[in-house]
Amino acid sequence: MNETLNTGTIWITGLSASGKSTLGGSLFNDLKAIGVNNVKLLDGEAVREELGSTYGYKTVDRSAILERTIQSASEYNERGIIVIVSTISNKRDIRQRARDTITNFMEVFLDCPLEVCIERDYKGHYQKAMNGEYENFIGVTESYETSKSPELVINTKSLSIAECQELLLKNVVCFLDKLSKKAII
Repeated sequence: MNETLNTGTIWITGLSASGKSTLGGSLFNDLKAIGVNNVKLLDGEAVREELGSTYGYKTVDRSAILERTIQSASEYNERGIIVIVSTISNKRDIRQRARDTITNFMEVFLDCPLEVCIERDYKGHYQKAMNGEYENFIGVTESYETSKSPELVINTKSLSIAECQELLLKNVVCFLDKLSKKAII
């Protein structure tokens, strides 16, 4: 049986400080808690750390990292592992490339206004970007391109973290159930 039929990738995207890492990590733990053990989390910052200083923050470097992430997610799926990707991936075309490459793909857009992300930014990245200390920072020097129809949009401004976690888990479980039924047919 082809393992990719009952596995897939949940691609969580949005601005920095919109909640991607928090919700990706929570989803990973929630899936484990309900007995889904064939799951891998690929968080954008962790992927970047694994690659070392090879890539910077220019659009071309970001795209190269995302190409590697797409390749990794696809390879994990082929081995029967569900993948959660948490990454800004601000370009619509790179998310479309992920969708076209990965057999079973669910895009989750974390909708959070820039001003709220700035307020949440405990690392001070937005302020540094606004002060001109970063050549390329999504939301300040480069825009985030929203997709036309992600499978799920979560408003992380108006919903609590617990509400976001519950909504995400519910929708991902439905996505995975559909994949399981598709694999049986």
